[in-house]
Amino acid sequence: MRAATVCGAYFTPEYHKNDPVCRDRQRPQDTPKQDCGWQKSSEQELEDDLIAKEFVDRLLSEGCEVPCDETSDTFKNQACLPTYYDRNLYKQGQQFFYKHIFGLFLSKLLGLIALLSLPLTLKILMLTNMSGTPLTAYRRYMATIFHMCIWYDEDFENEKSLRLWSSINKVRGMHNAASNKANTNYQYRINQMDMALTQFGFMGISLVRSEMMGVHNVSDLEWKGFIHLWRVVGYVLGIDERYCIIH
Repeated sequence: MRAATVCGAYFTPEYHKNDPVCRDRQRPQDTPKQDCGWQKSSEQELEDDLIAKEFVDRLLSEGCEVPCDETSDTFKNQACLPTYYDRNLYKQGQQFFYKHIFGLFLSKLLGLIALLSLPLTLKILMLTNMSGTPLTAYRRYMATIFHMCIWYDEDFENEKSLRLWSSINKVRGMHNAASNKANTNYQYRINQMDMALTQFGFMGISLVRSEMMGVHNVSDLEWKGFIHLWRVVGYVLGIDERYCIIH
């Protein structure tokens, strides 16, 4: 199941089976692999690899040309729940987070470090003047954690949903303001590729390296819930379905 989520099989552990780090960490031959429910045949893996490659090529070639701010109709039109939103599945994703909170926070930290290695992302962050000192960086990332915890706590469809929508709209506003600053200074706008890579930073590492992050014994339903949660959050933040890394 996971092989069809984060850019298809492109990011799955099997795709990196020739990586010496991953190879050295494989279980001994006499230890049976845990049946996670998402192992696939060689033919299916090959098909997923091809689909993944097409997706990544499209994301890198087209996604970088499609803005994700107020200049985009997609950004403006997706300030509402998608038709595929499933309340129960979203709650399943929230429960999954608290069940594996340490491993997921570790993966988010590593994802943040990876994002900071992208030159344009780093330049945009510097433009906001919110990460230049230990104090401002602390405030910025604590605010990010608070927003994320609201997404993991609240329900889009109950009486408290105003708090959740307020958080989503505030983040959309900050992204839009940062995009406008980047356009003024660098003639560059936050685009769909930027958003997809950021989405991966928040949840992708926990998917493709779950056991390394300490996330074990996860059912298909739990993965589906976690994936659904981040697909919905990505949608309302303006990620076009064509460039969303998870489906």
